[in-house]
Amino acid sequence: NPASDISVIRSDTPLNNVALYSLTGKTIFNKNINSNEYQLDVSSYSKGMYLLSVTNTKGTSTSKLIVD
Repeated sequence: NPASDISVIRSDTPLNNVALYSLTGKTIFNKNINSNEYQLDVSSYSKGMYLLSVTNTKGTSTSKLIVD
């Protein structure tokens, strides 16, 4: 973090969903997956701060993602 091209998301348990939201709560990206790693291409997104939500079998985690 920050990311300009690809943000790599890794988990010990398989990821079920990856979502990206604007700070106003608008859904920018949402994808159901079944993998321990996902490469999120942020190259087409405007610079700024987003909320990255990752769901796996242990629950959902939300963190800030800065696109530079």
